[in-house]
Amino acid sequence: MESKDLLPPAESAMLRSKSEDTPDNELLTAALDYASKGLHVFPVHSIKDGKCTCGRECSPKNAGKHPMPPNGHKSATTDEDQIRQWWEKYPIANIGISTEPSGLIVVDLDVRNGKDGIAEWNELQAENGNVDTLQAVTGSGGLHLYMWGHRQSGSDFKPGVDIKSAGGYVLAPPSIHYSGNHYEWDGAEIDRGQIQPAPSWIYKIQKPTREKKPKPSCTTSLDLEKDIARAEDAIQAISPDCDYQTWTEVGMAL
Repeated sequence: MESKDLLPPAESAMLRSKSEDTPDNELLTAALDYASKGLHVFPVHSIKDGKCTCGRECSPKNAGKHPMPPNGHKSATTDEDQIRQWWEKYPIANIGISTEPSGLIVVDLDVRNGKDGIAEWNELQAENGNVDTLQAVTGSGGLHLYMWGHRQSGSDFKPGVDIKSAGGYVLAPPSIHYSGNHYEWDGAEIDRGQIQPAPSWIYKIQKPTREKKPKPSCTTSLDLEKDIARAEDAIQAISPDCDYQTWTEVGMAL
């Protein structure tokens, strides 16, 4: 199977260069390992010299997180030949796991910008029951909690608590974050047996409903009797000798 370049030449060269932080073939080895466990993977832009390898000026939130294939995460596969072609051509590409075809729900706990998703998650567990499942530490210091299941994806179900499942994807270890930190498994390397089915309450989490602001009222507080009296006074003050144009202007003003 012959694969085409996914990027313009300059960006391709950037991704083909070896990373000082990631040993040769470590990313390929990890991608193949995930695929062997039934997880669908695809290449994602990486970070080199503090910048996203896409070559554009990306925000820290998005840098090193863009899917490389034209079809994005929909190109995710478990096919060994395709995975080898991707990472042999772009050895520093980050690893994306497409959650829907992999049968995953990943709870993404963010701890940036004043949010504490981990604290919010602990409150949810205290109310509904603990979830003991495989987790990864993200490059920004948050957590990814891997569970088997399928539900709608979304952000801010609680402050700093996102859910990646239908139509979603996550970066997997040892991908590199904009901060220079790598994603890491919390404990041993990934094992399917460590991923637990999502408990029933995970499917019940919904985004808080936003209060609708009342629409401004169209009613007025005009005193019609006084307004009519003013209009009559104004009309009586006009000379009967005024021309049509003057009467028209007065009428429009009233």
